[in-house]
Amino acid sequence: MGPDQLHIPAGYFKSATHRISASGQSSPYQQVSLLMTWPDLRMPGEDDATAQLGTPLPLIQVDLEHDPYRETLRTQLDPVYKRLARGGARPTTAGLNMLMLSARAAQNRDIIVYDPEAKDGFIARCVKKRSGAKAVCHRTVTPGGGRLIRYQFDQTLLPSWRELDAAIKAKVRGFRA
Repeated sequence: MGPDQLHIPAGYFKSATHRISASGQSSPYQQVSLLMTWPDLRMPGEDDATAQLGTPLPLIQVDLEHDPYRETLRTQLDPVYKRLARGGARPTTAGLNMLMLSARAAQNRDIIVYDPEAKDGFIARCVKKRSGAKAVCHRTVTPGGGRLIRYQFDQTLLPSWRELDAAIKAKVRGFRA
């Protein structure tokens, strides 16, 4: 992944092409997509205990990318999102603030949630289709060196945003060679 060597077990890869590559010779990629279950960040299907309960664990998609020129949501918070917001920031769950970007009657509900206490803190964009599907949140973390960790998660996990963020970062660090 760019200049970094990562050792990722094949079962984490979302793409069959990446799973096949991971089983053999290592290949350089600029971006890969992984799937993990919450809260243990295991490979999907690694243990079947949840299937017995009848409720599947939430899946988290983690995209690892090397792009030193990519902007993040946080860099766009003040110049773009706060100006587009309808009604300004409002407090929401677990110490986060929320900006509503879409009108109430819009096809999709589009919000930004962010940690107002930390300048480079947590920020995610959550989109819910009007069709009644669950809202999906998108977060990008920039650990440096042009590396990006982008992950998607169900909005119901927002109350655990601190644990989720720390766990994803630690899991990705664990893949480094």
